[in-house]
Amino acid sequence: RRAIKGFGNRGMAYVRACRESLGEKIAITAIVDPDVPGVSKRLERLNLKTDIYSTIKEMLSKQKHVDGLIISSPDNCHLESFQAVAHLNKPILVEKPLEGDRDKFYKLINGFRQYQGQVLIGHCMRHAPVLKKAKALIDRGWIGRVTSMRFVQNCHYGDVFFRGWHRRKETITSLFLEKATHDLDIMHMMNDDNFAESVFAFSKRYKYGGDKPSSLTCSGCAQQVECPESLLNLDRKSVV
Repeated sequence: RRAIKGFGNRGMAYVRACRESLGEKIAITAIVDPDVPGVSKRLERLNLKTDIYSTIKEMLSKQKHVDGLIISSPDNCHLESFQAVAHLNKPILVEKPLEGDRDKFYKLINGFRQYQGQVLIGHCMRHAPVLKKAKALIDRGWIGRVTSMRFVQNCHYGDVFFRGWHRRKETITSLFLEKATHDLDIMHMMNDDNFAESVFAFSKRYKYGGDKPSSLTCSGCAQQVECPESLLNLDRKSVV
């Protein structure tokens, strides 16, 4: 029996994955998300019936036998979500990156160290067959001693990061970290998890930007017809 905190695209993906890999061995008994109407619609699409709660506190007051929890809420909610269930000592899966804010990140890590249950960070890319094969080849010495490393991730759905909560600095803190967390994790994996002592990054915004308000959406924008990245034009591309 599992409960899921945060039920957007990632939460739905976990439900699909649980069904495909575990079948009836796992049951989603609760969803925690403040957008109750939105969750209801997503559950209909998945043909799934389960209890919906707006807060973890409300869920725990009624769900007495939760065996584990998946935290798939936006990054800036991870510390708050963990603190609400830190007394359970049940297995927890937390989505990456853990937190964008440094102070909140260290509070979360310290909480994990004191936690009596199991904690798994959602670095799913470690399990990709091609990357596991690459690690095996390195371990066998087929390419010799590794002295430098470069990891490139071609994200085919990058436009989603400029539409929902990902485009708001208060929720994501760093869009660079949001995706680079995979790159850093894989490079550590290839290096036998000998973690880097320090990391620095530099970037430049080339295309996205402007002075439009964060509350503006494609459907209400006067430039949706000529904008190549509007949902209207992306939908047309998919039809073609």
